[in-house]
Amino acid sequence: MHLDGLIAWAMKEAALADGQILDSYDGILADLPFGKHESPSGWTWQASFIRPVAVRGSERRYMTTKTAVASFAERMHDGRIVGKPLSTIDTVRGPYKNDAFWYTIEHVDRCVAYCIGDPERIAPLLDHVTHLGKRARLDHGRIAPQDGMPALIEEDEAALTLWRQRNMPEPENGHQPIVGRLQPPYWMGEGCSTVWRPL
Repeated sequence: MHLDGLIAWAMKEAALADGQILDSYDGILADLPFGKHESPSGWTWQASFIRPVAVRGSERRYMTTKTAVASFAERMHDGRIVGKPLSTIDTVRGPYKNDAFWYTIEHVDRCVAYCIGDPERIAPLLDHVTHLGKRARLDHGRIAPQDGMPALIEEDEAALTLWRQRNMPEPENGHQPIVGRLQPPYWMGEGCSTVWRPL
């Protein structure tokens, strides 16, 4: 997870909490509180991945999902589900797929990210971040405050180079090419290209 993506999401949440109606994220995403790295291959914000440190251990969990086909069809027929009615409800593939799977969660004491940015603007945005990673609805990734603080922002000269531990527009030592995004909104899943990711 990229720090700029997390802060972009927090800025979106802050705007929605203030009652703004967002037709597009472009205005928010153009003004993130980070420096910009520009190259002939593209540009990116100067904010690294968020990395776990002090991992305590991991565990495997089992999850099942099941589509209630009869009640879904009834709600569609009654008009409680708006839109074009489905002729079939496919529980083998797609959004209504039944599933049973194992997944791993890690117990982590601390996560670290590096950036070149404005701590005065970043700190209040971190108040909107209560979880990191997937399955927050199951309360995975909850950020537990330490010493009354959910996040600690410190000045560190290492950030001048460590912010590069992220998807980059050009080849870097220790990076490999993948298909991904360079800037938020990472959560939208569009706008991918070839980028260079640290190993």
